[in-house]
Amino acid sequence: MERMIIQLNQKCPAASLPNIKDILRCKPGLRLSSFDVTARRVMISFNPTCIDADTIMEALLQKGYDIDYFCNVA
Repeated sequence: MERMIIQLNQKCPAASLPNIKDILRCKPGLRLSSFDVTARRVMISFNPTCIDADTIMEALLQKGYDIDYFCNVA
């Protein structure tokens, strides 16, 4: 399993942030590790043989979330 942190833009409405759990739950090989609504930070564990970082980012962008940055975590 690999991990990545995604920092969402402050423009994202706080009311829509819990929907991220539903978006990510639909993807195989993916698990939401932690989610801080106030900081708009998401940590995701994923199996790179099932899903890659680009697919995760694309799923969030397609749903209208703005991403400031993301990084892989050891």
